[in-house]
Amino acid sequence: MTTLPVPMTPEKPLGLCLMDAQQWIGKYILEWMHRNGHDLNAADIAFLANLDCGETHASELARRMGITRQAVYRTTKGLSERGLLDLVDDPERRNQKIVAMTDYGLEVVGVARAGLEAAERDLEDRIGNHNVVALKAALSQDWGPPASRT
Repeated sequence: MTTLPVPMTPEKPLGLCLMDAQQWIGKYILEWMHRNGHDLNAADIAFLANLDCGETHASELARRMGITRQAVYRTTKGLSERGLLDLVDDPERRNQKIVAMTDYGLEVVGVARAGLEAAERDLEDRIGNHNVVALKAALSQDWGPPASRT
């Protein structure tokens, strides 16, 4: 009876690799923010990452994140109490609210961006610049829409 050789380290599926990479970056940014005096959680960072620097309509933010407007208002309230955001009436559309970054919020986002740059440099040190460049190139391609279920 012949047996096929079993690889000692089977390849991990791409989806799991991408999730692991996202978790690594997320943890890096959380630690970076904490070291720089900003007590944010992963949900706060994801919320801020979806804001346009300046102003974003609450309904647009809800659509981008796939959450309800109520969740947007709840999160905005928490970040507003910490001085990062303001929720203001849209002067042109009376039934719309605008989520606006405060000066402090813009400063915090700047710290997060510096953290992303540091994470990329750290990753280059770990896996090599050529691998980071190739990874960015591959992930920057237009993947098209996901296949629909039939």
